[in-house]
Amino acid sequence: MQFQPKNLRLGEEGLRSVLGFLEAEIMDVVWERKEISVRDVRDALLHKKEYSFNTIMTVMNRLVAKRLLAKRQTDGSFAYVATVGREDFSREVTRSIATAIVQGGSLFQAAAFVEVLKEHSAEDLRKLQEIIAREV
Repeated sequence: MQFQPKNLRLGEEGLRSVLGFLEAEIMDVVWERKEISVRDVRDALLHKKEYSFNTIMTVMNRLVAKRLLAKRQTDGSFAYVATVGREDFSREVTRSIATAIVQGGSLFQAAAFVEVLKEHSAEDLRKLQEIIAREV
C-alpha cells in the first residue's frame, strides 16, 4: 500500500485525521465485514445517518482510486474488499507522516518525537523498545 495522506487534521482522532469523515466510516464497516456491497455499507451506516446509495458508492469508488478498496463484479453488483488491514493502514500512515516530518534530516524534529514519547507510560516505552529491537 502506498497511501499518502494529503491532509492531516490534528483535531480529529483515528482514521478521521487522514481520511474524510464518511471515508473513515466506510473503511470501519469494510474492515468489520471483509467483503461487502454498497447497499450493505449503506445499511450498516443507517443507525448513524441515512446516506443515499449514490453517496456511498461515490465515496467507495474514491477509496478504490486511493487503493484502499478493491472491487469486483458479482451477479450484477460489485463487492468491495479492503486492500490493507486496519493495523497495516495505521502503521503505513504513521510512517508516512513521520517520514515527512523528519525528511529534512534535522535532529530537532526527531527529538520532538522523543519528547512526546517521554510522556507515555513505562509499559508503552518498553513495547516501543521491543519494536525497535525487532527492526534493528
